[in-house]
Amino acid sequence: MLIAGFIGVLIVILILNFIGIGVLKKYERLEVIIGIMGLVTTFLGAYIGARIAGSESRKLFKQQIKMNDLQQNMDTNIKILEEIGKIPKHINKISDLLYGSKALYPKNIEKIKDEYKKISDVSKKVKDENLSKSSIVIYRDVMHLTLNIHSLEDFFFRPISFSDTKKLIQNTIDDNLSPTSHYSWSTQIFDRENKVKYPVEDYKGEPFIKSVSVEEIIKENPQFFKDKLGELKKRIKFLDKQFNKMTYKNLDDLINDYSKLYKD
Repeated sequence: MLIAGFIGVLIVILILNFIGIGVLKKYERLEVIIGIMGLVTTFLGAYIGARIAGSESRKLFKQQIKMNDLQQNMDTNIKILEEIGKIPKHINKISDLLYGSKALYPKNIEKIKDEYKKISDVSKKVKDENLSKSSIVIYRDVMHLTLNIHSLEDFFFRPISFSDTKKLIQNTIDDNLSPTSHYSWSTQIFDRENKVKYPVEDYKGEPFIKSVSVEEIIKENPQFFKDKLGELKKRIKFLDKQFNKMTYKNLDDLINDYSKLYKD
């Protein structure tokens, strides 16, 4: 707007210079030019001032509406934020487990499942008990987070499926697994030494038990475990990012927002 104003003033000056030759005296032309410049700058100043004032008024009005909504539902908002504020510690524990040396060992996977279940339980508790009574800004953010948590449940609860486990074992051993055998990537199947036992028959048809370790399975299926670990890390980072996008992530955020408003 300022640039347009200056250009307009220059155009007016040029026009007056052309039409003013022989009509107005030099000092009269100067007075006219100064007068028009004063009108233009006054108009621009008033317009810009009104625009800034209007913009600030809208911001204050919206802020007041939000604060009134938060205040009217304060008890519910506090309960929700106290619960939601527990989620980051579980996200951090999952991240620590995924960046450990034995990230995809069955025992570690079960710890990851347990931590993610705690995240899921928090979101379900909040949604079922209090969310419908909360303020709009909190309802919007928590509902969005809850949907993301739910969408990742299958991946974190069953990162390595039954069929994947059987294929991984079969790729590692020289024997043929029984078509009816079932294996899960858990401590229910793998013993304390991280070995899984499977039945085979000797050349006489007599059954006996053999075993294969987690280390051997991972070594023989490097691409699978590399991809799986990468997917888990990517998804927990995504969930952490979605959590941090929330306007209020815990009770301290809400208190700080109120404190800032009253301080200003």
